[in-house]
Amino acid sequence: MKIIYAAKDNMIIPILAAYYHVNLVKNNDLNNGRLILDLLSYKAERGKLMYIGLDEDKNEIYVLNHGGVFKVLENAVGGLSEIYNLECENFILIRLDKYCYGFNFIEFFLKFKVFKIILTDFLCDMVKRRFFEVCKIIDRYKRLFEVDLK
Repeated sequence: MKIIYAAKDNMIIPILAAYYHVNLVKNNDLNNGRLILDLLSYKAERGKLMYIGLDEDKNEIYVLNHGGVFKVLENAVGGLSEIYNLECENFILIRLDKYCYGFNFIEFFLKFKVFKIILTDFLCDMVKRRFFEVCKIIDRYKRLFEVDLK
């Protein structure tokens, strides 16, 4: 199965979600503000899948910047599945846009030294809160995958 964590433009939460899914990051890893700032500045090419790794059930985990055309992406996956006789169940698209709002605004102000110290702490707290919510979703999906695979 292929599991794709997608968002529009700001990829910090989808990348952390994918890393969490394959056990490369845990909640306490977010105490490192440098990691969060590095991920905030990462710019994923729109429409290009970024392979993260395999989870414990050998599902392939990807991240995708859908660039605001998520419905087009859903339709394309469905169409390609039909053309190549693939089961649509082999693809799971998880849209995380609602957890990514506000980061671009903060990123703009981080360019100014006067805001950097204050906003870095605020950003880290914001990412931790949203990451915790996303982790609960991922854990729920993982339990569903286990039931489906048995």
